[in-house]
Amino acid sequence: MENKSLATKTEVAISLALSLFFVIFLWGLMSREIFAFGINFTVYLAGITLFAVSRLLRTKKYRRSDLAWIIPLLLLSLSFALYENPFFKTFIILVFPIALALFYAYAWVDKKEEIDWDSMFILKIIKHVVSFFAFLHKSLQLLYNSIYNKEKTEIGITKRVLVGLVLLLISLLIIVPLLSSADPVFAGKLQPFYDAITNILSTSIVAKIIVFSILSIATLTALISWGRPHIIENTKKELNLDIVITSIVLGGIFIFYLLFLWIQIDHLWVGALPFDFKETESLVKSGFWQLLFLSVVNLSIFFFLYCKTASIGQKFLGIFSFASLLLLASSAHRMALYVTNYGFSYEKFYASYTVLFCGILFLWLISRLFVSYKSNVVKFLAFQFLWMFALVSIFPVEFFILKSNMALVSKPDSKIQLFEMTMLSPDVLTQIKKYKEEGKLDEKERDWNPWIEKQEKRIQDKKWYEATLSSIRANR
Repeated sequence: MENKSLATKTEVAISLALSLFFVIFLWGLMSREIFAFGINFTVYLAGITLFAVSRLLRTKKYRRSDLAWIIPLLLLSLSFALYENPFFKTFIILVFPIALALFYAYAWVDKKEEIDWDSMFILKIIKHVVSFFAFLHKSLQLLYNSIYNKEKTEIGITKRVLVGLVLLLISLLIIVPLLSSADPVFAGKLQPFYDAITNILSTSIVAKIIVFSILSIATLTALISWGRPHIIENTKKELNLDIVITSIVLGGIFIFYLLFLWIQIDHLWVGALPFDFKETESLVKSGFWQLLFLSVVNLSIFFFLYCKTASIGQKFLGIFSFASLLLLASSAHRMALYVTNYGFSYEKFYASYTVLFCGILFLWLISRLFVSYKSNVVKFLAFQFLWMFALVSIFPVEFFILKSNMALVSKPDSKIQLFEMTMLSPDVLTQIKKYKEEGKLDEKERDWNPWIEKQEKRIQDKKWYEATLSSIRANR
């Protein structure tokens, strides 16, 4: 009886249906990799998200504030139906389950709007997510009891339906070939049906059954382990750091920080980039990694010292954050010069977007020092990442790269090699064909035809449920 209270029959059925959808409509991953994901994966991810939300609604745990993580997850789901972009889709697949697990666990916290996201909160959220493994056995029992209810003397309806379908398929595999041999017209009409049945019962059926079972167990386990109330209470003890020790440490670090900036001053602000590509690449990448490292350092310092020192310590935090903005502006300046001369690519676009992310973050951190209340720094960081990650997923990145490079290549002394855009996907196939017909592509030593043929084949190999908005446009 305990397992019955973990999930309703409807939730068990939806878990099975989502897993069945995956093995039927998302089985092309091994052959065509990320290009097999389109409308089908949008439906699957949106289904998983709304399935989780439905449990919140059923148990009256849903709050309007939950839209702050539900909408970004739905945008990430939608992105698979919009663009091919194999570069970013890979990151979405990695980030989506982690984001869903963490934010869904947060959604079940009692009085979640009042909780400060401190280190103890983060540890308890992770503990709640890891509880997935403790519920594996219970979800297995729940699935088994849903198919075969041992409390009843007769076979359950689900099992009876499955047995009936299996017997029907076996019967049709015998009857249909006999009828087909008797009438060629009948054979032609039923050939697609017979082929579909043959594909279902092919050698891959074993693999599909395994994947279906694993996904069913994982989906139901995630629902019952993460979809349950839990209490997290912040410790009321505020850590008051010694102002003398803090000032010495911050002052010493700041001196070395200034020394570092002084030594780097010749490289921080550059009016023009060197003509040597390797030197330029080294200069920009060095500044970018400095940006990331110093951003992490400053965020860590801010998080550790925010509202834990006297006012002079908070002023030091403001200075640190402002210094980070100086380095950020320098890195953005060099990235702009680099892009102007060498054009956009996946890496340079997303690196520029990271600069924007850090800029917004540091400006917000500095603003927190001018308010009288304590702000939820980690919570802001988590939601900022989720929203900016979701928004860029629905942005036409490849179209932006193509248009920008085509505009920049006409500049004097441009070093952009248009053929480097063959890294792009079918998202820009229509535009590339148009530019080729207009003679705007540099084709003296490069032939775009192999790339065009490759992208056209990728689109042709897609099944209807693997299509994206960009592939539909390319097919017109």
